[in-house]
Amino acid sequence: NYYTFNPEHQAAGTGAVTRFGRFNPVYRLSGEGAGIGVDHKFSPGLGFALSYAVPRVGGLETANNPTAGNGLFNGSNVLFSQLTLKPSDDVNLGLIYARAYNSTGTGVSGANGSTIANNPFSGAPTSANHYSLAASVNLSKDLILSAWGGLTQAQRETAAGGNADIWNYAATLAVKDFGSKGSTLGFVVGMQPKLTSNSAIATRVDPATSLHLETFYKYKVSDNLYITPGLLMLTNPEHNSGNPTEYLGTIRTTFVF
Repeated sequence: NYYTFNPEHQAAGTGAVTRFGRFNPVYRLSGEGAGIGVDHKFSPGLGFALSYAVPRVGGLETANNPTAGNGLFNGSNVLFSQLTLKPSDDVNLGLIYARAYNSTGTGVSGANGSTIANNPFSGAPTSANHYSLAASVNLSKDLILSAWGGLTQAQRETAAGGNADIWNYAATLAVKDFGSKGSTLGFVVGMQPKLTSNSAIATRVDPATSLHLETFYKYKVSDNLYITPGLLMLTNPEHNSGNPTEYLGTIRTTFVF
């Protein structure tokens, strides 16, 4: 697991209550498939990570599938790299690049964002370059500000060709030990992946902008029990102004053994 520049939000059971709120969608390109990677620190202030993964397709492993268009190198794959800079104890900066190929043209944005941001070319094989900047700053002992921005440049891998641009960004704030020791108050403001231009299918572009607004409170009951109420608001869901604002409230209980 690589550093995601969102330390208090990233944990599945005790962090943000949404997938997008946990970390940059670029970390989800592997699709829970098989992979291998290295994460090396050259010094306390400089690190580099590199990995290769074969995402699942339709929920099925493809790395061990010997048929045409599957396997380690003949089907969907992701080459991921990350440079981490730590100029001081309180500042972490990241440069991220990933090269991905999706044989079915789906999951292009890591299953976050709009439907067409994840399938820009209506199921045609798609390759993409993913570029991201990320940062996390300790404003104080108990206050952490994090942010990221990402651009995906996708290409349709058919004779007709065509390109599409997909953007996403977010800023998060965590207040540690809020109310009690071990409890955390968190906020997320951002835009899930949005398809902004498409030279292959001009009509397949997100028409509006959806904002993701989230807050949660991880309350530590004991070392083995956390209760996390959360609230999510999505304006213009699916980046479509014709869709009404959605609100979601949830309470998560996490047992730790």
